[in-house]
Amino acid sequence: MSLTTKRIARVLVLMASGAMLGGCATTTVDESTFFVDPARYAMYDCQQLAPVRTSAAQRVEELRGLMRKAEGGPAGSIVSEVAYRPDYLSAQGTLKAANAAWERNRCTESQPANPGSASRSPAAPAAGRSRAY
Repeated sequence: MSLTTKRIARVLVLMASGAMLGGCATTTVDESTFFVDPARYAMYDCQQLAPVRTSAAQRVEELRGLMRKAEGGPAGSIVSEVAYRPDYLSAQGTLKAANAAWERNRCTESQPANPGSASRSPAAPAAGRSRAY
């Protein structure tokens, strides 16, 4: 092999290696999934998931605001990352897990608070009788 052929081969190998490694650089990892057990809400029904989703969404927004506020000050991005980022990722993970369970259960926002409560009414005690507690 001549010297130029060897150089061309090296350049091609380097280019191929760069292309393969470049593909790895575009891979994104959802950090929030590291902070929450994926099966945490597996046994929750729609009625139990609704307040979890609401509180998690509120916490995500609260932490997002705190991070924005911290970034406005001197060394704010460092403070934001150190003080709020772990809690923010945890809250995001909680919200994603609750939303995934919500979708798996096919829940809707318009479901009644207590399904079946409209058809059943508590039995009233007979007149003159009191309930024993």
